[in-house]
Amino acid sequence: PTHAMDEFGKLATNLAEAKFYCERNSRNPFKAKTLSVVDVVQLVQEAVEGMGMWQDTDCKAMKRSLVHLDPEGDGRVPLNLVYDQPMTTDAHGEQVFRFSESQDYLRSVGALDEYMPSEPQVLVSNYLLGPANCYRSTALHTFCCLNECDAVLGEVERIVGGPSAAPHVLVPLLGNMTTSSRDEAEPLSKELAQKLSAIAVHNWDKVPLHGRLFAQWLHFAFPYECPYPHVTQKDRSGNALMTSYFHGHATTTANWTD
Repeated sequence: PTHAMDEFGKLATNLAEAKFYCERNSRNPFKAKTLSVVDVVQLVQEAVEGMGMWQDTDCKAMKRSLVHLDPEGDGRVPLNLVYDQPMTTDAHGEQVFRFSESQDYLRSVGALDEYMPSEPQVLVSNYLLGPANCYRSTALHTFCCLNECDAVLGEVERIVGGPSAAPHVLVPLLGNMTTSSRDEAEPLSKELAQKLSAIAVHNWDKVPLHGRLFAQWLHFAFPYECPYPHVTQKDRSGNALMTSYFHGHATTTANWTD
């Protein structure tokens, strides 16, 4: 707790100093550097809004570590190899991350590929976006790793300008994209292009951009950015997510207040 309070104190001081520096050309140099209540409230709001990006720095380091361990470059790392990794610490010796989640937990959050039960693999993007990598600061805020697939899909939505698109539009578009793990654009493989066309065959020659099939396709095209769309919890019919999936408890009822 003492270490945490010390870090928050340093953060508050840095935020104030950053504000003073940004306003150095407009502030009276002969007046003491003080902050009004309005200034403090604004600083708090800006800090809360920017904390997601700050928290994601550790996520990026974790991602680089996992990508380095991926033997096939398909977004999957053997579970035993993940467990063999030592704890990662920062320059001050403080723990940054450690891969210690159980196999049952990884399975429950959809971060495990057990296509070959004897050789389970950790899905890099699914693991990064899992709840174990979230930082809960208050009852109203939970900061998790940023979903880099949102940027990929957002670019597609921006250019397409509609809920669906033909394969001949998507193939060159997606084959010309770069990501944090892909510095240079890579043309889509023939197999990926064919699978995109197969999705369109079942949807009047268009690919629904917000359907599960396209989400699954994005995972194979961008395995380090786009999570595999597991359905980890279903209703009694076995084909739909239950409301409790979003709450974590089967007895929880969705409600709201005025």
